[in-house]
Amino acid sequence: MEENAILGKADAIRISNRETSGMLTASVITGEDGLRELAPEWTALFDRSHCDNIYLSYEWMQECWNQREGGTELFLVAVRSESGTLVGLAPLCIAVGKRHGLKFRVLTWLTLAKACCDHLDMVVEQGLEEVAAEAVAGQIVAHGRSWNWVDLDHTAPDSPSMTALARKLSEAGLTEYGRPSSVCPYVVLADSWDEFFGGLSASMRRNLRSRWRALEGKGNVQFQCLTEPGEIEAGFEELVRLHRLRFSGGSLVSAFLREGLQKLHKHLLLPLAKRGRVRIYILQVNGASVSALYGFSTGRRIFQYQGGLDPEWLREGVGAACIAAAIEDSIARGEVEYDFLRGEEEHKSYWTKTARQDRAVMFFGSGLVGRIELYRLRLFDRIRAWRKARQKQQP
Repeated sequence: MEENAILGKADAIRISNRETSGMLTASVITGEDGLRELAPEWTALFDRSHCDNIYLSYEWMQECWNQREGGTELFLVAVRSESGTLVGLAPLCIAVGKRHGLKFRVLTWLTLAKACCDHLDMVVEQGLEEVAAEAVAGQIVAHGRSWNWVDLDHTAPDSPSMTALARKLSEAGLTEYGRPSSVCPYVVLADSWDEFFGGLSASMRRNLRSRWRALEGKGNVQFQCLTEPGEIEAGFEELVRLHRLRFSGGSLVSAFLREGLQKLHKHLLLPLAKRGRVRIYILQVNGASVSALYGFSTGRRIFQYQGGLDPEWLREGVGAACIAAAIEDSIARGEVEYDFLRGEEEHKSYWTKTARQDRAVMFFGSGLVGRIELYRLRLFDRIRAWRKARQKQQP
């Protein structure tokens, strides 16, 4: 296949759309030029559909593509209305690899494992989830010879689009294999800080009050929320400095400090900041930064991506104080959810007992390489189940 832009009209999938009494057309974009040309339409669809996941934005996916190494091919499925308007998009790619001497081609999300993207999904016009999923499924099945299996990890568990896609692929004869993926704690925000604070446990409220009084006893306490492009880069460097301090001298290693991931975020900062998507919170005592948080917002949901703190101030609870200030600011901005993203770290449990369980959803055709992979996964499941049963039997 040529590496230009879009598969020809003969390869387009047309689906009857009862919602608009028209037809939807799905085509596969395989070239970088096609990805770049899609930018304004992707952004318009993202905004129009009220998508609240920054990982599904054009800026994020474009940078993930830029950071990918060789052996990856674009496979964006664009769904259009009869008038040509982009109404659905499946941000996919084909990753090429080799295991035990066997080459494989996996149809997967257009993201990077190192970027830790959660709640992945299609971007779809509201009300068209079912028919757009049918169109995307049609293209996936029609290009079955291009991939050995489909692997959609960290998929949003409550997505109507992904539920419909899984059903359509199963109806097409593919074998579905699923398992739990990341656990992502989150907080449903109240209408006011006082209401939210009152909903915390008595011990949590007591600790926050005492920690804040202790901080104020140390001197002048200030809290900054950086959102403007001109201040974001300096704020990010301060966050990285505090994050590095938190991990210095210990046995744990932070993936966030790796050069490749730093490069990805530095390239993302300004494009996302210009769209008002980046937040960097910094807590200062007597002019010195002691804690920071880095996250993203789409206006409804804020993602807490990473944090850092000066370990000299750990006992003063500056990390919790910074999170409290960030949540208070998010409530004031009218946001309705604060997502801690993947990981069940202890400090998250102080704020919430609610979490989403993302899913890894895989599909296999009749090809030999895919069937071998499915057999391997099922074998590992049986081994894990056997080990768990043995552990329960042990006194």
